[in-house]
Amino acid sequence: MKQVVASAPGKICFAGEDIDWSVTGPVILGAIDIRTQVSIRGNTEKTNIIKIVAEGSVNSNYSYHLGKQNLYSNHELDYIVAALNLFQGLGVKLHEMEIEITSNLPAQAGVGSSSAVSIAIIGALNEYYSVGLDIQDICHYAYLVESKELNIGSGQMDMYVCGMGGVLHLNTRSIPINEILQLSFPSNIRILLVDFKKPSATAEAVARNKRRYDEKDPDMIDYITNTLKLVDDIKLILMKNDANIDMLAQCISNSHDNMRFKLKATNTVIDDCVDLLKQDGVIAVKKTGGGSDGCIFALIYEFQVPSLIQKLSTYPVKSFITKITSTGLEVKSVKA
Repeated sequence: MKQVVASAPGKICFAGEDIDWSVTGPVILGAIDIRTQVSIRGNTEKTNIIKIVAEGSVNSNYSYHLGKQNLYSNHELDYIVAALNLFQGLGVKLHEMEIEITSNLPAQAGVGSSSAVSIAIIGALNEYYSVGLDIQDICHYAYLVESKELNIGSGQMDMYVCGMGGVLHLNTRSIPINEILQLSFPSNIRILLVDFKKPSATAEAVARNKRRYDEKDPDMIDYITNTLKLVDDIKLILMKNDANIDMLAQCISNSHDNMRFKLKATNTVIDDCVDLLKQDGVIAVKKTGGGSDGCIFALIYEFQVPSLIQKLSTYPVKSFITKITSTGLEVKSVKA
């Protein structure tokens, strides 16, 4: 029985939250080595059902009925349903399958969990049905899952870094994105990801910030102006193989302050944790994602890991030690 396994990384944003839907300008993101895996296995039983099961950061199941309309209902697995509907719209004749999703990537936390699962399922379906999409096509179709099928209203930057990996400078002024620059990143730096275990409510944050943008809120306008400058500065730093760590740290710290005071995308618990990590000598720390909850990340060295993990153990958070990964979507066929 045919089986395909695909996986995609999560992401952090160095600078650029909300830029890809507001002024549709440049952003800089990095893929992190915490992955979401999707497995598709054929099923010979004539049930007219695609069975979908998720385990890990999301535990859920869903039965997708072939030959019937599968509507969206704010279910945790709507992204999978949307991808299946999208492929049917491309003329792909779906048949009985079993789809399994496993992920330790924090859900609804500003680290690209929805983009990673969308990239992985589209990559898996593309391989399973031999559709012939290339990686940029897959990134674009993952964007259509959110924008066209689910009508969430978020931008397209997360899909590209989850699909392509590495640290990317993306100019989001076109749909699909066609200005993509791979940047370097210091190999000796690790990423401490701190999940506050509260959903980031990204859709609500996007809607709120769109209103602020439309109303020309001075802080929102300042946020965008500051962010565009920070994106340009970080790009120049990371275009060099021997990136200046001090300059990078200052830019990322400024990016966090910009989100805190202008975008208003933090809260007191996050602010306290950021201050704690700064006192402990991390290279830099920043909120990732536009909602007021979710995750922060810190750039650290390997020797700092034990003390930081111990310090955070007294907080109601979940911590991950990861790194920037150059590997985006991975897909392989498995012999059953």
